[in-house]
Amino acid sequence: MSIILTSNGLSSKAIIAKYTDLLSIGFKKAAIIVTADPEYREKNWTAVHIKTEFDNIGFVSEFFDIEFSSPDLLANYDILFFIGGNPFYLLNQIRKTHTDVILREFLSKGKVISGSSAGSMVLGDTIVLINEFEPLWNKDIGLTDFRGVGLTTINVCPHYSKHMSRYDHFEERIQAVEKAFKLHITRINDGEAITIE
Repeated sequence: MSIILTSNGLSSKAIIAKYTDLLSIGFKKAAIIVTADPEYREKNWTAVHIKTEFDNIGFVSEFFDIEFSSPDLLANYDILFFIGGNPFYLLNQIRKTHTDVILREFLSKGKVISGSSAGSMVLGDTIVLINEFEPLWNKDIGLTDFRGVGLTTINVCPHYSKHMSRYDHFEERIQAVEKAFKLHITRINDGEAITIE
């Protein structure tokens, strides 16, 4: 069906309306995948917020962790939502559990995969951008292959305007990554989303 890449989840009326439309065409169950935050998991603030929003819309939503539950069980849901956190950790777990294969099958059945922040980043071609800004997040994981899941060719930079003041020369460094790796990075701000049919 589609992929929905958000910067920070169900954080605007337009994004909430998109999911409300999905409910109206028969989508019922949503899994909130918390694997990207190995410290807080289902206690992650964004995860709790997303569950509240899904429940308010009318979905039956549950937390899910591909690190500890069989990713085959994801077939029981209509929507998968990957929360943010550490993209290196999430991508590593997706590979170790072969969840990437399951995600392709899931999409082929007309269902929806979405994410926020790191959860959106890993769905594209590469997470090389985060290695430019936060290489220490990879220290204990040791990923050397930064290829993403590849469900879309759109590679996002979430929280764009917010990070302008967080990182020195933020835009210039993004452009340097684009040039070095022959990429286009789509900058998205909090409250924004990209829908790929």
